[in-house]
Amino acid sequence: MLKKLFLIQIVLFWIAISSVCAQKAPLKWGKITDDEINWKPPWNEIDYQAFVLYDYGVINFSDRDDITITRHKRIKYKEKPESGQVELPIPVNKSAGEKITRIKAMIFLKDAAGKYQAIELKTDDFLVENNKVSGNEVMVIFKGLEKESIVECQYSINSRDTKKLINWNFQSEFPTMHSEVRASISDIVKVDIFYRGIILSGKYRNQATNQWVLTNMKEIAAEPFSPFPGDYIEQVTFQLSGFYKKSSTYGLDRQMDFTTNKTTWSILAVDLLKSTQYQDYLENSKTITDSDPELIKSDMSEREKVQALYDYVIEKVKWNKSYSVYPDKKASELLQTGNGNGAAANLFLITLLKNAGFEASPVLISTRNHGMIQASYPDLSQFNHVIASVRLYGKDVLMDASDRFTSYNLVPVNNLNVKGYLIGLSDSRWLDMPVEHSKASYTSSNLTFDKEGQGRLSIRAQYNNYAASEMRRKFADSDGSDDFANKCLVSGKTGFNLDSIGFEYLLDLDRPLKVTAEYHSTIPYENVIHISPIFIPAMNSNPFTSEKRTLPVDFGVPFENNFSATINIPEGYQVGEAPSPYELSL
Repeated sequence: MLKKLFLIQIVLFWIAISSVCAQKAPLKWGKITDDEINWKPPWNEIDYQAFVLYDYGVINFSDRDDITITRHKRIKYKEKPESGQVELPIPVNKSAGEKITRIKAMIFLKDAAGKYQAIELKTDDFLVENNKVSGNEVMVIFKGLEKESIVECQYSINSRDTKKLINWNFQSEFPTMHSEVRASISDIVKVDIFYRGIILSGKYRNQATNQWVLTNMKEIAAEPFSPFPGDYIEQVTFQLSGFYKKSSTYGLDRQMDFTTNKTTWSILAVDLLKSTQYQDYLENSKTITDSDPELIKSDMSEREKVQALYDYVIEKVKWNKSYSVYPDKKASELLQTGNGNGAAANLFLITLLKNAGFEASPVLISTRNHGMIQASYPDLSQFNHVIASVRLYGKDVLMDASDRFTSYNLVPVNNLNVKGYLIGLSDSRWLDMPVEHSKASYTSSNLTFDKEGQGRLSIRAQYNNYAASEMRRKFADSDGSDDFANKCLVSGKTGFNLDSIGFEYLLDLDRPLKVTAEYHSTIPYENVIHISPIFIPAMNSNPFTSEKRTLPVDFGVPFENNFSATINIPEGYQVGEAPSPYELSL
């Protein structure tokens, strides 16, 4: 049975701090139990590399300006890691005022008698700071591990970012014995709590609680054709939604005033548009005539103008394969360097469209491999990409200039993730990300033989929409026409060599890509000719090998592959054996 996504909001407040602090923690530092040592997943389906024995945390909402997260994690590795060490990342967003206030680490190794010995590590021996493009991350490195080693880490993070969403995941890449989080909430703040997942919502849906525990949890692992397993994880999310303070009026009936801490999507949109990074493009970028005076012509239709601007951007700006809601370069640097992230390319496109008189806006999206948007709580970190929207013939047309192999009116598959958020100073709104096109290919082959038994193979192929984008990308990544033909048109195991290949509309992104190719056989035929009629590269293994599937199957867009083969039997030959007719419907 496939998991369904549940999102339940609970408003929780007026829980005394002492109610959490007085409760006993489920584990002690440096003390492991026989239950932990002997624990195995109850389902015991496969041989796992590691188990999460405990993942325990306390989130302290003590006042309006401060959040403290304390976490205690213990993991057992069944086999010795290949390098003898493992890494445990700790996300710390310094730019948002986060810092680690306390951290310690320990490893447990078995001695000759098979008993565990604890080794407490010095900070300099295990702590490595790693600056990343998307933020900061502190890495804890455990070295010198052996078979059945246990690692333990405990840390506290202080955050001044009271608007952030705090997620607690009860699952990880490994099976988990015990995952628990507690919320310590003072009486002057209000915290909203959201559930995701069948087990969590079923257990706590109708409870007012400040403690959440799930045990014997399966790992959340990637499966074929499931772009983001995290969408289906058991998770609780905390949001500090406001503060209480005594009102300015006096008397026995004096009330508590409430100040919201929540933002709205429209406020986030205005703040983003007014940021220096966006203003640099949308207000101060060069005009079209400064970029290329011949780019727009008076006899062009509106569609042709949009297409010309789109083609100009994908020609001038190469995507550096980086996603962000902010451009990584100033507008003045973009054309000079010729490369940038997706936000930079699309903001530049939006500026050109505006200067040409079009109504164009940025659209914030979360790509399919970044996870689905939860529209009920506004948070910019849910997005990781910016695309362009232009009003054309009364419709919103979405474009992504970071994909130079896709036509202007074809949204890349990785962008098709339910919805996007169009941002404007006075008009911000949600847009559906509809799947309007398919991935379709049509291939026909014609095989003939001469009197000497030499085979001649003709291939005719047409690729539409997303199939055309994919084949154009494969051509760009190949080592020329011959390499492309041998990898993408005819399987290398068929015994045919390429004579010639031709392309139609290879560079015209708005047209189907057509390919013709001629081959000759390299195997001489005598009295018996053995033929495999499917010459094109085909799926040679089943991607769905597991007996059970946890996540939904998601192909992104509908696909259609059509292949027909005509085999001309040489004079003097007859069909000796052929496969029986077969039809399969899914």
